[in-house]
Amino acid sequence: MAFTRPTLRQIIDRIKGDYRSGLQLQSIIRRSFLDVFAKAFGGTSHTLHGHIEFGIQEKFFPDTGDEETVIRWGALYGLPRNDATFAKLTIDVTGLAGGTLLAGSKYVRADGFLYSVEDEVIVPAATVVQAVIIADDEGADSNMQVSDNISLQSAIPGIQSEATVSAIEVEADNQEELEDYRVRVLERLRFPPSGGTPNDYVAFAKTVTGVTRVWVLPGHLGEGTVGLTFVEDNEVPIIPDGAKVTEVQEAVETLKPISADLFTFAPTELQMNPEIQLKPNTTDVQNAVIAELEDLLAREAEVRNAIDPEQVGLSILFDGKIKISQINEAISLAAGEEDHVLITPTSDVQPQVGGLVTLGTPIFTTLV
Repeated sequence: MAFTRPTLRQIIDRIKGDYRSGLQLQSIIRRSFLDVFAKAFGGTSHTLHGHIEFGIQEKFFPDTGDEETVIRWGALYGLPRNDATFAKLTIDVTGLAGGTLLAGSKYVRADGFLYSVEDEVIVPAATVVQAVIIADDEGADSNMQVSDNISLQSAIPGIQSEATVSAIEVEADNQEELEDYRVRVLERLRFPPSGGTPNDYVAFAKTVTGVTRVWVLPGHLGEGTVGLTFVEDNEVPIIPDGAKVTEVQEAVETLKPISADLFTFAPTELQMNPEIQLKPNTTDVQNAVIAELEDLLAREAEVRNAIDPEQVGLSILFDGKIKISQINEAISLAAGEEDHVLITPTSDVQPQVGGLVTLGTPIFTTLV
């Protein structure tokens, strides 16, 4: 039975009715002691009913609960929230023969971000050697790009101060967003583990921090193979790099059924660069249009030939299309938009197999 919270007036009237019945009164005079008591007790009861309503309807279940509630439900199902991770980088270090870079030596980025050397490195001759450094602090802010420079915090004899990032071993991510974690917990409730179904692979991949949307392609490279691809919606760009693909491959390998051959890959990006005549053609309206198009693709864009995990028994594959009617609808929904003409695309947008439609750079002109 659903919980229906009584109004304050209903509670007060109920208390007054109890007074009249219990004391054999015809009526209760306004501003009398009993009238004041009824209103005071009614207010207290109404507050308690509010706590009950919040606890049952808003806090208790993971679909509407706060952060604490979602974390608790996740813990019950052995599904912890993904923590922030640390960047791990390979750097090229120039030094003299015998120069020693001790484990724990500090490198510092131009903005003051610190990294520690993982293992001791000894320069065998005057040459360039490689060392692995790990960020001292977690989160995406610790990421660097190949060819970026970094310097020793304190001088070390025989080691050149400046080093260059040559490879990214582990790309750092921030802690999993609450709403992304909520989705994972709800998916666990709706789709219990089933011995290697597409939903299982989606759940496996999402145990890696940063992974938000996942697609599975059964028989991707032949019988007994499974293709897996994903994006990171909280990163720019959302298409993962090679290091992230490797991280997901290794994580899913430890969880998947032994018999399946897994192939993890980044989806092939098909950027949609719509040309739009817009009225009024203002910055605010342009930004609203871009926001609506991004929302459309976040909701509707699917990897072509991936299986629909909610209709596994029917073996329905996504065609990956973004219909031109959907694009026009999204533009029309933008706040402040009065009229528009979509110049390009002129037809539905469909990626290649294993591809995903993303938003590129819209071109806006004034509609007259």
